[in-house]
Amino acid sequence: MCSFQSSTLLRCMMVTLLLDAAACERPLDVPLELDVPLERHGRLFDWSGAPIGGVAVRMVAIDDGGREVITLAVAIADGSGIFDFELDSEPGGSLLVVAELPDQPLRGFLAGATESLPIHPLTDSLVNLVVDIAKTPGGRSLTDFSTSELRHIGDTLMALDISEVTLADSLAVGELLRSAVGRQIAVAAGGHLRVRPSSALEQGSGSAAASFTVHPSVCPLGAPIYLFQGSSFRFDIEDDGTLCGDASDMLDNILNEGSVRLVTPTEVYHLYGGHGFPGAGMDVTLEEERELVLGPYTVRLPPMGEDDPPAPDTLTVARKIYVPMERDFVRYLEIFTNTGDTQRTVEQIQVQSFVATGNESALLTFDSVMTAAGPSISDRFVVAFDEYQDRPTISFAFQDGLGELPLSDLRVPGTAGGGINEITFAWNQVVVPPGKSLVFLHYVSLSTSRSPQALHEHLSALVGQPDMTGMSVEELAALSNFAPSQGTVEADAGAVIGLAMVTATNERTGEELARRARSDGSFAIPLDTQLGDAVRIRASDGLDEVLEIN
Repeated sequence: MCSFQSSTLLRCMMVTLLLDAAACERPLDVPLELDVPLERHGRLFDWSGAPIGGVAVRMVAIDDGGREVITLAVAIADGSGIFDFELDSEPGGSLLVVAELPDQPLRGFLAGATESLPIHPLTDSLVNLVVDIAKTPGGRSLTDFSTSELRHIGDTLMALDISEVTLADSLAVGELLRSAVGRQIAVAAGGHLRVRPSSALEQGSGSAAASFTVHPSVCPLGAPIYLFQGSSFRFDIEDDGTLCGDASDMLDNILNEGSVRLVTPTEVYHLYGGHGFPGAGMDVTLEEERELVLGPYTVRLPPMGEDDPPAPDTLTVARKIYVPMERDFVRYLEIFTNTGDTQRTVEQIQVQSFVATGNESALLTFDSVMTAAGPSISDRFVVAFDEYQDRPTISFAFQDGLGELPLSDLRVPGTAGGGINEITFAWNQVVVPPGKSLVFLHYVSLSTSRSPQALHEHLSALVGQPDMTGMSVEELAALSNFAPSQGTVEADAGAVIGLAMVTATNERTGEELARRARSDGSFAIPLDTQLGDAVRIRASDGLDEVLEIN
């Protein structure tokens, strides 16, 4: 039997999928009929690397997204962690072995002729990496992995030196597997790479002047606004880019007037003064009939002394506000551009909103697991509603967890530092390099739903594949808090291992741009390219390939 104190254990870890080599040639919706021995043996290890007994171990069939379909057999591991399955018939399809440990289950793939298999933190991390690829809608499937391919991954696992890794640290174990077997998993998944010229991302030339008008029945204070109709809700945008809040004729306001306000505490706007983004008056540009462009405005240098006159900075700021016709969200781009030859630092970029409720305000859902402390800066979105009034549900999405500049501050109702109706998020100490722009993207979404699960799924999908319609190559390249969802270099799920850092280099110009892949291994890089260019694509999982744009 295997001992966990040496690499001997790892030589027991033949972790492969229960698929034959012909699987890739079958339709994805046709289950595979596979030969499985009527007896199957294995051993269970916990997060300390010690065998563990007295635990139920299940053999389960899973679908192509890694979701459990049915439990086929159950065994109890003995005092040495050994378990045996006795099957009445031979099951078919893709199988997992799942150990129901108290804190969380541990899993491993069940496959082929491997009769003695471990369940262990390494096998669980491998399942995570493969299922992240397979569960992507329209992406790779478990049937894209053959037994022989996964056996090569198992061979690499057997050779790993895990003496320096704390098995209870799932992030560290995951990173070990990403570096050790990530390229092998990506090759087995077979995600495709493609390149195209920048012109393929260019939109039409529809740009025109637009005007804000006063609608007394819409905004209580008579502020000039521009009305955008979405699918079910109207978005009333004031001339500084804030929302008026009256987005439905049938429901009460959910936002106080002047919400989604852009504030930069340490910079004031040249010729305008104040800390908030200035009103555009009657002069504004409308692009492609669905996006307002406010600015750019030059900001004012921080004065060195009290009597110093206002002086313009090299820093400019603009807001671009997009509302799609068939959906109910408004997308904001906060664009900071440094036109000078030295870097500029903005102490804080803050977006501030107030939901139009009082003590009855409630936070409905957010990205992480609910805790007493509420949401944290690692969350990607929050959702709020008024449980005692007939108001819309409002959602704020402000990062996808892959961008270069994560959130620095988040204030929501009921948390320390946040007012009872305040929703504010911010990025601190933002450095804008000379001659460069930084773009902060965020969404405000409206809905009548109050189902935490439905809203969580909707927002997870929005930040997982964010709508970046109409954004230029330059804007996509300057994104700071999101990874681009479109680009000139793109890859399907499984092209690289999940969360790999991918770098694209235009060999003609020498320009280089790096972005982090999503958890399924897909990515998009908005590199400036043209027909005839050769683009070298390298990733931290070992990918190194050159593609030409034809």
